[in-house]
Amino acid sequence: MSVTEFAMVEELAFLVKDNLRCKHLVLSMEETFLNFLQDDSSHSDGILELQPMDAYNRLLLHRLADIFGYF
Repeated sequence: MSVTEFAMVEELAFLVKDNLRCKHLVLSMEETFLNFLQDDSSHSDGILELQPMDAYNRLLLHRLADIFGYF
């Protein structure tokens, strides 16, 4: 893990550290991302559709996607 990747993980951990709901969101989406990457049949078009959410939760998921290398 590079220094930049480590910094992104630290930032995400800081953003969710005192918010159980956000922790749950990030952990469940991490599992969703892993399943999406591992299961070729579920994403033949390369699109993962998510439920609508508020701006803060979208920010968290964008940070998580950065860590996974989606962007």
